[in-house]
Amino acid sequence: MKSLCHRCPAACCRYIALPFDEPKDTEAFEEVRWFLMHEGVTVFVTEGQWYVSVTTPCRHLDAQSRCTIYARRPQICREYSSDGCDYRGGDYEYKLFFTHPEQIVEYARKRLKRKTKVPKKAKGKGARKAK
Repeated sequence: MKSLCHRCPAACCRYIALPFDEPKDTEAFEEVRWFLMHEGVTVFVTEGQWYVSVTTPCRHLDAQSRCTIYARRPQICREYSSDGCDYRGGDYEYKLFFTHPEQIVEYARKRLKRKTKVPKKAKGKGARKAK
């Protein structure tokens, strides 16, 4: 059986995904929002790790989507297995997936609200009931 790579349009060679620390404050969420303002950028979380993904083809692909430096390709390419390859299709098991800045803004609002303790109003004399 031939490798999937012989039929693949080099799906794994058309993006990079870089890990970054989970945003924990407004400033960090603003940076993620900035990422998402760019075309071809997504942010996802899998197995607890946050990633920024940029759609950009490897400069060493030829017109037939073959690697022109295969014998000298980087170690990360050598270690990549077609067992979990992008060409196989199927669903990724992302815990979170963001494609637009508005999505991270909404997520940040919910996330930061939970971390901020809001003091309860004192009950008793002079306290008003919320409408």
